[in-house]
Amino acid sequence: LAQMPQEPRTVEDAAGLRGEFAAESIVADAQKIMMSYAKLREVALAEPTGPNDLSIIFSFMKMLDPGSVVRESEFANAQNAQGVPELIRSQFNRIQAGERLTPDSRAKFLRSAEELLEGQKKALVPVIARYKGLAQRSGDPWENVGYDPLEGAGVGEGPVINMTDRIDELLEEGMTDDEIEEQLRSEGYFSR
Repeated sequence: LAQMPQEPRTVEDAAGLRGEFAAESIVADAQKIMMSYAKLREVALAEPTGPNDLSIIFSFMKMLDPGSVVRESEFANAQNAQGVPELIRSQFNRIQAGERLTPDSRAKFLRSAEELLEGQKKALVPVIARYKGLAQRSGDPWENVGYDPLEGAGVGEGPVINMTDRIDELLEEGMTDDEIEEQLRSEGYFSR
């Protein structure tokens, strides 16, 4: 018996599988983490200000727990911040008191955020592999079923890494935080 050529599968044919993929909690969390990372990276590269420093901390907290709602009043209340690492809580309290994050602290938040993102990427590998296999077996192109929710995150590239490396160099030279901030500004590291 001769087999009839199969019609190519359409996006609509893959709707069920695509819906399952998108509903995976790790995929939904990865999208939220990516958005928080993008915001953190943007403000970390912007002119250092109190509001930008607060945004760095809140974005970092959202990366740690993408399903949570981080509110300033809840964050400031130590009773409600039991799961908040002491370092983050102390940085927040310093900013509330009118101080700013040091260039080294900003760099540490960026590095930690990138490490969190890398961990999320690793956790996504088996899920993406499983759905790619399902798509292949069902005859659906991968593009109709899934995607990498962290694609374009820019981890390990661009000015963030260069800035954190540069801060390390300036610290080794013995510069103060204010001197480092001024040096980074003069070298064009801040986008605004």
